[in-house]
Amino acid sequence: LEADNTTEYAAYERGGIVTQVKEPKVLKFNPLRKAISDPGDFLLSDFSKFDRPPILHLTFQALDKFVSLSGRFPVAGSEEDAQRLISLVTDMNNSQDAKVEIDHKLIRNFAFGARAVLNPMAAMFGGIIGLQ
Repeated sequence: LEADNTTEYAAYERGGIVTQVKEPKVLKFNPLRKAISDPGDFLLSDFSKFDRPPILHLTFQALDKFVSLSGRFPVAGSEEDAQRLISLVTDMNNSQDAKVEIDHKLIRNFAFGARAVLNPMAAMFGGIIGLQ
């Protein structure tokens, strides 16, 4: 039976109820430990910046290392902290097999805003971490 074939229905008079049924979809994700070292395919959210996800993935790892080493996030506007983060990203990039192109301006801006707390993002990450 074709879904668009309405020839056997009575003439439309008025009203009517339609119910949309959403089929469940099972998604499988790698554990965080594996996903950090081998993220696989990145979900693109900005189709004008295809090259961003791999460098951002590496930069978030470098930020974690920065916090572990210094006990704090980079200070907003601190050129010294930005250069330390760029150095960490470069070192991490050189130690892995698949190299990514380093964008110094992107990492610098990332360092300047790393201390910021965006409440919707914090809530989303909190929910993800809470599931672990």
